[in-house]
Amino acid sequence: MNSFSRRPTLPQIGSYLIILMVNISFWGFLQPHFAQMAERFAMIALFTISLVVLILTAAITSIIDPSDPMVR
Repeated sequence: MNSFSRRPTLPQIGSYLIILMVNISFWGFLQPHFAQMAERFAMIALFTISLVVLILTAAITSIIDPSDPMVR
């Protein structure tokens, strides 16, 4: 089940909140406390890459979901 043609379920809403909180935690609390700029840029690059991969895999998984005819 996905959110394209159906209402989001409780686990989906929970996963959205987890992703939101991870982003808030990283950008708001963790990232500003890196002492060296090289470490900060490395962590920003790694976090951004992992977030893009997460979003792409979630989109691909939703698109190929055979249980949702609305997507196809």
